Amino acid sequence: MNFVDSATLTFCLALFHLLSGPLLFLLPAPREQQQARNYWLGYSLTAAALYASTLFSPAWPAYSQALLINLLLLIKCTLLLLAFSSLLELPGPLLLQRQHLLPLIAVTLLAALLLPAGPALSLALPLLLGLAFNTQLAWLLLRQHPRPAIQTLSGGYLAAFCGFEVLYLLDAMRGNLPQFPLEPALSLPLLLATLLLTLCFALLGQERELSSLRRQASEDPLTGLLNRRSFEEQARRMCALHARQQQTLTLLIIDLDHFKRINDCYGHSLGDSALRSMATIVTQHTRAGDLFARIGGEEFCLLLPHTDTAGAREVAAKLAAHIRSVRVLPEQADSHLTASIGIASLQPAGAHSWPQLFEQADKRLYRAKHAGRDQLVWCDA
Repeated sequence: MNFVDSATLTFCLALFHLLSGPLLFLLPAPREQQQARNYWLGYSLTAAALYASTLFSPAWPAYSQALLINLLLLIKCTLLLLAFSSLLELPGPLLLQRQHLLPLIAVTLLAALLLPAGPALSLALPLLLGLAFNTQLAWLLLRQHPRPAIQTLSGGYLAAFCGFEVLYLLDAMRGNLPQFPLEPALSLPLLLATLLLTLCFALLGQERELSSLRRQASEDPLTGLLNRRSFEEQARRMCALHARQQQTLTLLIIDLDHFKRINDCYGHSLGDSALRSMATIVTQHTRAGDLFARIGGEEFCLLLPHTDTAGAREVAAKLAAHIRSVRVLPEQADSHLTASIGIASLQPAGAHSWPQLFEQADKRLYRAKHAGRDQLVWCDA
């Protein structure tokens, strides 16, 4: 490692953090990532201050400067963990929980106050702190399944770096003290870890933003259900698959009765609430493989794989009963919801394609409406 000295690598670490943190912070980001960006900016600026203070200290810093370095390291590692846990929308690791973080801070301060200036305060304590936080960050990155390749690479490298830290500390404890706390053997792998984690944070933010946009394009914003376009794309594939395998598939078109009256009498806010309640009720009483969507206004579609007409009638009757239990105004008995449901099945004697299946169910829904509403219609007159 004679090709580069400690001061150069430490300067690179400080400069990289000083530039990359504000740059990432200033890049456009969705609102849900703003908190993670704030943590990242704090982490980067704290890290820049940490390495700058190390750069301008003697080989083994004086007591006050070594104490400052340990405190900056503690803040830096905490903000880094917070940045990734916020970005990944995962519960914080154990070290971020108050019952663990506060004792760690107390132990760090106590050790810093009791240890003399020199290797124990400037090398052993920072290494132990870094090891504690790096193992938590590696676990945070590797616990999620599935995960992008950059997340796996960063978590794996960080886990390997933790192993290296242990070996480095053990070697120093045997008396092989480095000339500087951040000698190239330690600062070069640390620089690589910093570059990798920064790249990981940026790419994960971009990936999650794209995922959010895809989700927004396929979901109904009011209910969180599939929208019509996304539903029909999946429904066509399911119909083709079930027709090819000669398996039954049934469609329910569910329409809330008198929805315009609900909006006129109770207001659009309660009308939206009724739609959300309807979506929640049906979602709670369907199977994982069923396909449920809001296709427009007060109209919903429920596609039931491997279900014949008789089975769909039972499902529809139960759903209608659950829908009746919902009231627009809880204190008003006559404000309960009702729904009309048209049922059609994909089977040899019925529809053979998605357009036919939808048209048949839609005609039966029309008949249910004209039969007095709050009706199920599953066959032609």
